[in-house]
Amino acid sequence: MNVIKDNKLQIVIFLLVIILGIVAALTVKRAKNNSSAENIADKVVTVNQPLPEINFVDYKDKASYNQELKQGRVLLIYIMTSCGGCQMEADIIAQSNLAKDSRIRIFAIANEDSNSLAGFSKNHSFEFSIFSDENDVFRKGLNITHFPTNFLINNGIIEKRWVGSPRNAEELYKKLEIPEMK
Repeated sequence: MNVIKDNKLQIVIFLLVIILGIVAALTVKRAKNNSSAENIADKVVTVNQPLPEINFVDYKDKASYNQELKQGRVLLIYIMTSCGGCQMEADIIAQSNLAKDSRIRIFAIANEDSNSLAGFSKNHSFEFSIFSDENDVFRKGLNITHFPTNFLINNGIIEKRWVGSPRNAEELYKKLEIPEMK
C-alpha cells in the first residue's frame, strides 16, 4: 500500500501522458484527413495542363465542342443545377456583359439530364452551351468536389482554376483578368 501512495503522483503523470498521446495522435490524423480533402478540391496539377480529350456534348443539339474549347480564351464552369453558388454565378453572368464580350467565351458542364439543364438554362438566362459530362469523366478526371468549379482556358491550356461563385460581375472580371466591359 505504501508503494502505491508513494508512487501515486507518478501513476497520475503516466496516465496523463498516455491520454495526451492519444489526443495528439487523433489530432494529427484529423489534420491529415482535412488537408487531403483540401488538396483534392484545389488540385494544382490541373493548372498549366491541356484540357483533357473528352467528347463534350451540348445537351440541346448533341454537337461536340471539344475543338471549340481549345481555341482562344474560354471560361468553363462545372455546375450542379441545385447548387446555390452555381445559380448565383449564372445570374451574375446573365446580368453582366460577359456573355457578349468577344474577349472570352463561356461554357458550362454538368452531369445531369437534359431536362434539368434546359430548365437551369432557361431560369438563369444562360445564352451559352451547357455540356453533358456523361459518366462523370471530366469531374472525376479533375477531382471536382465543389460547385461551381471554374476553369479559365487559353488555347486549350487550363490557365487558372477556382472554386466558388463570384460576389458580382466586377469580381468575376477580376478573376478572368480582363477589364470589365461597360
